Formats: sequence, C-alpha cells, structure tokens
Amino acid sequence: MSSSDDSDVPPETNSSNTAVADEISPNQPGPAHLEVPQRPGPDVIVQPPRYTRPLPSEMATALSNQPAQEARRRSNNTRSTRHILLHFSGSVPRYTSPEEKQRRAEWEAKRKSALEAMERVAEPGKRSRISHFWRVTTHSEKLRMHYEPEDCDAREACKFWFPQPASVPIHVCDFKRESGSRYNSTLGNIEKFFESKPDDVHVRWIHVPLGKGILQSTIEDMFRYTGSGQIGKPFLKGSLDPAWHYPELSMLSFVNHNRYIEKMDAFRFLSNLDVLANGVGDDPLQGLTRRQQNDVKWRAKHVGRTIDFWDFVRADFPNPLPERFLGQASNTNVKGPLPTDNDRQAISDHEQFLNAMLMTCQLRAFHRSDGYLLTFSNTTGIDYLGKPFREWLDQPDQFMHDSEVSILAHVAENFTASGTSRWHYPTVEWLIVYLMTEAATVPHNIRQGRNSISLLTAYQDIARELKQRQKRPWERGESPRLVRKYLNCLEELRAITDLARQKLAILRGMLSDAERFEAEYADEGTLPNQDDEMETMKERIDWAIDMVEEQRQDSKFLVEYFETALTELFQLRSIEQNEMAIVADSQNKAVLLFTGVTIIFLPLSFFTSYFGMNLQGIVNTNRDETYFWSVCGTIGFVMVFTLVGYAFRDDLNRQLHTRSLAKMRAIRGF
Repeated sequence: MSSSDDSDVPPETNSSNTAVADEISPNQPGPAHLEVPQRPGPDVIVQPPRYTRPLPSEMATALSNQPAQEARRRSNNTRSTRHILLHFSGSVPRYTSPEEKQRRAEWEAKRKSALEAMERVAEPGKRSRISHFWRVTTHSEKLRMHYEPEDCDAREACKFWFPQPASVPIHVCDFKRESGSRYNSTLGNIEKFFESKPDDVHVRWIHVPLGKGILQSTIEDMFRYTGSGQIGKPFLKGSLDPAWHYPELSMLSFVNHNRYIEKMDAFRFLSNLDVLANGVGDDPLQGLTRRQQNDVKWRAKHVGRTIDFWDFVRADFPNPLPERFLGQASNTNVKGPLPTDNDRQAISDHEQFLNAMLMTCQLRAFHRSDGYLLTFSNTTGIDYLGKPFREWLDQPDQFMHDSEVSILAHVAENFTASGTSRWHYPTVEWLIVYLMTEAATVPHNIRQGRNSISLLTAYQDIARELKQRQKRPWERGESPRLVRKYLNCLEELRAITDLARQKLAILRGMLSDAERFEAEYADEGTLPNQDDEMETMKERIDWAIDMVEEQRQDSKFLVEYFETALTELFQLRSIEQNEMAIVADSQNKAVLLFTGVTIIFLPLSFFTSYFGMNLQGIVNTNRDETYFWSVCGTIGFVMVFTLVGYAFRDDLNRQLHTRSLAKMRAIRGF
C-alpha cells in the first residue's frame, strides 16, 4: 500500500454507505457520567451507531466502485509507512490501463525476440544456406560487423539486456513547497542536472541505477565538485567509514528467479563473443561526455584496470543474499560467482515466494549544501510484500514506476504530489533519513496492511515443514536433501542477521547525527513545517531501529533453531544408521553361515551328480568328455573373466591410466 492510498478517501458527503458523526463535543459527559441505557421497548426506535469516519472496508469498496480516472485524480497526501497500520484505509485498486498493457506486451515481445536472436547465434545451423554463404564469402570486418546476421542477432540481444552505459536511465525529482516534478533522462545527459535548479525547488533528487565501480565513482565525483561543491551536513556517525560522511547501507529486494538466471545466462554467452567486446557500440564509453570519458580512463589507469564493458555491466547486478560475504562491495572487485539455475534459495520453496530470489542492493547517498541529492543503487526489484506479490514478480522491471513495489517509486511519487510541506524540515538531510530508514526496513508487508506473511514468517513455515520431514521414516536420499535445505536456510538467515546488525550500527549513528542536525537547524533559524502527519528524523530512525532490531532478533532465533534441528538430524540419522548396522550385521552372519554351507556342499553335490551319471560320452555324438570341457569350460572361464572385469572396471582403468602416465613421464625425462 503506498502512502498516497491513505488520503485517497472518498468525501464523507459522497459516501452513501457510511453514517458520519459530528465531532465529539468537549462538554459531552465521559463514560463515568453516562447513564446505563434501558432495554428498548416495542415503541423505542434504536438509532444506528454513528462512526467518526468510514471503516477501511467501506472506503476500499467505495474506491473500487469508482472509475479509474476518478480514483487516480484523488488527492495524494503522504502518510508514512510507520503510520499506515494506525490509519489503515485500504489500498486504492490498481487499474491496468491500456497503455500499461501495451508496454508490458511490447516488453515481452522484445524479450522473446532477444531470446530467439541469442538462440540463432548459439546454433548457426538453424540459419538458411544463403546466410551461411554470406558468412563465408564476406571478408570485410566492417561489413561483417554491421550486416552479418549472427552479429546483428548478437547486438539485438545485447541491446535488450545490456545497453551501453551512456543510455542507462536516470530519474530526477524536483521537490517544491506544495508539489514537485519528475524527469527521465540518460546517464550521458546527467551533468546538466548537476548545475542549477529552479529557485522554488527546495531539493533536487537524482537517482542512478549503477552499482559500485569506476563509472559510479566518476559520476559521484562530478556531482560533488559541481554546483556549490560543498557537502551538506555531514553524517559523522551514520556511515560505514568514519572518514566518509555520506551514508550507505545494503537493502533486501526480491527479483524473479527465472528472469535473473536468464539474464545471467545471457551475460555468460554474450560476454564471450568477440563482436560484443565493447557492447553494441565501437567503444564502451560511447555516448558519454568528453569529461566523463577522461575521468573514467584516469580512474581505470589509477587502479591498474582496463576499461571493460562487461565489468560495467556486472557491477550493476544485484547480489544473491549469501554472496554478500565475498567482498563484492569493493569499488574495483566486481567479479563474483554468477548464479545458475541450480542455485535456488530455500525461501523460493515457500508458496508465497515461489520463483522469487532474495538479493542485496547497495544504496548510497551523496548530498550537497545547495539542496542536491544523488543516490546510487544496483538494479532493484520488489521491496514491499503484499497479496499481489506473485503478480509483481511477473511484471517488467518497474523500480521507479510502481509505488506499491519499490521504495524509490514510493518516495518519488508521493513527495512529488505533496512537496516538502509534509517534511519536518524541507532539507536534503531529512530526505536522506527518510530514504535510508525506508530502505533499512524492507522487505516488509506494512504498506499493504499486512495482507501477506512476512519474510521471517516464511522461514518459520519452512522450519515446521522440515521438522515434519525429519520425523518421517528413513528413505534413501532424503537425509542429504534435508541437510542441504537446512544449510541453505542457515546460510540465508545468517546473511540476514549480519545485514541487520550492520543496519543497526548505521541507524544508531544516524540517530546521533539527526539530533545534531536539528540543533544546528535551530541555531540557523530554520523552522520546521507544521503538519499533523509529519515525522521528525528522530521518530523515523527510532521506528526503523525497532523494526530492524525485531528482524535481527527473529532471524537470530531462527539461526539457533536451524542449527539445533540440524544437529538433531545428524544424531537421529546416526542412531538410525547404528540400528541398521546391527540389523545388517545379523543378516551378514546368517548369509555367512549359508555361504559356508554352500561352499562345502556345492562341490560335493556337483561331483556326485557328475560321476553318478550312467552315460558313455555325449548322446548321439561321437564326442567325449574332453570336448565338453574344452567348450563349456572355455565359455565359463570367459564369462567369469568378463564379469570380474566389469565389476572392477574402475580400478582397472585407474591402474592403466597411472601406468600410462608413469611411462609418459619416463619418456619425457629420457
């Protein structure tokens, strides 16, 4: 549920289903002075209760009965996440407009075309003989680059999944007193938004979906050394590095598992094609300004790296949850293991999170004293939880379009509608605190009125399921599956616990910074806004600390539970194995006894049977016993030799391989 949903309430005069009472008079007697009502007689008319405001169900029903145009034109006032459950009013129904349907259909068509193009590149035999003749007879590299069918297909697929850095979309929001504006542009044009803003704009927020790397470092410094060139009020304690006064933290987000793996497969395949060494262009920096290109080249030379298009691409990927321990937060080390289809998380087995993958994204904020804010993050996914979660997973990437899904879209949409009048202080520091506290608490289900289970509740359900499977009788292969599932849960929960610990350290430092900010505002004469729904920075941070602390305690408890359950599983399986070993030992003794009896009596029975036969040679032939043994004995020996060789084939191959290696070493040494 977005914050705009709380104020999108139909006027009380237009509600035909709800009786709205007048305000309670201050002179009205309290409960202690009220008389006990008498039981109504047959002539007494009982009045229905008069509510002070409509019920959430009535407001949601009234909104759902209105046309889409009316529902979308309603006033859009901001109510913070922490106030949603106190004043829950139901979510504004999502209307899928023809434009949205068309956009999704176009995106699916482009995706399908890119997959088919990549398949044609991977299997050139599917092409016609004419295209094969063209490929063989073309000698010009320039012609091959622009007209070769395989190269065109490769470029088409790369353009869909991995566009050039200069065409990365950026999002700009100008927040005024009562309203705001939003713009979309590309990274190549970002410098013009650094210089100046209209006089009535209090804060300009620029978001760039770039991960840590050389390119992000360039944009960051260009921002810090433009305009006033002065940092805003520094976050002395609310940052990871005491010498770095800009806040950043890791946030959790969900992505579609199949699409993410599809993108990783495309990365593995396309990054190995020579024609795409620089992406779809001739230069990975093509489209950037001369100043940007020179700065990127200098930084690459400074750290001893080459400018690689695929390093730029890889830095923007969100990281699977357990991989955050591998040092991927470094500005230069962006190479980590790429997930495969087999790397499914334990949370994706829960019915609420089927085909979902929990990722970490690094949110970084840089601010200037002239009211500018620049934020970076990896490509994010679904930040909020709700009943339509499965539907959200199937949507195209909308991290700046859907306020029900993304915290970035939530902040941009709602503060653009209401402006800075709902902020406690119309400053860039207040916006940073709001963004960071919202990012620290996701993924949560508050904005949708808790109409779905939380993340840690899903792990509790998984724990109960594994406990039931653990109690079942022993089955072949079940124990390894249980152990693997327990280990996956432990790995994910330990990462969540460690992430919560880091968030708490940052938030507690921010709390100290917020108290200092408000004292400095008072000294400077900056007056706070007066609004019933506004929140101070301290209130926001206190709420976020409570949320993250609860998450840390719950995840820590789940880690201990899974560790105990795994230990119990090992102990139970050890006892079962001991019992099975005792049973097997008794069975082996019985088999040994029967084997001894067989060894003694089988030869005796054979010889007595053979010598007891009253035959002369072989019937109806002139062959004798010598011929019988020469044929049957040879066949029997061959069969025994073949069976023994097949049974010990691995050992024989190993011995032969070892001897051949020793012989080769001897020859080379000679």
